[in-house]
Amino acid sequence: MSRIRRETLYHETLEVDISAAGLDLADLRRRLAEPFDRAARAVQVAGYEPDDAVIERSLVCRAAGVEIIVPAAWLADGAALARHLAGALAAAAGRPIPLDDIRIVALRIEAILEHWT
Repeated sequence: MSRIRRETLYHETLEVDISAAGLDLADLRRRLAEPFDRAARAVQVAGYEPDDAVIERSLVCRAAGVEIIVPAAWLADGAALARHLAGALAAAAGRPIPLDDIRIVALRIEAILEHWT
């Protein structure tokens, strides 16, 4: 049976210190824009077309001694993003975590090539 193999063509992690309470989504999107462009260029430099790879944006979040990585899929809706971060950290910590205690400590960008093996 064939399987999909994921190969990382590009990876960048930017250390930040952003409170999950009162997120400034415009600032967050600006911080992710240049690394996203570098990832897209890396795909082309590797000899692939832009649509041959998936560029994934993730947030590394920390609270209550727990660190998780969540997809940055809600960059147009700050309330939905905050609810998701709080829910994911609560699940990992086994208890509710106040939004004021949640920090985004890094932004990750990865260009992933997926192909059948």
